[in-house]
Amino acid sequence: MSQSISQVIRSRMKELQSPAGRYKVISLCSIGARGPHGLSMASRCLWDDSVDNFVSSQFDNNSLYAVATVFVVYQE
Repeated sequence: MSQSISQVIRSRMKELQSPAGRYKVISLCSIGARGPHGLSMASRCLWDDSVDNFVSSQFDNNSLYAVATVFVVYQE
């Protein structure tokens, strides 16, 4: 399920690019059962703040959590 969601997100992000777009789109999605323990997620990137960026969104309810992150990196 998380792989399918990542592929859909990646495809939709690529549709927003111009045909000559020079951006690499990386999409990650994690889905899991909620339990008694907390969850922390982190990422580190080495990039150019003027052209590279990311966005992250989360969803949770009583039984599960989902976190989706998209990185967009300019390729020269």
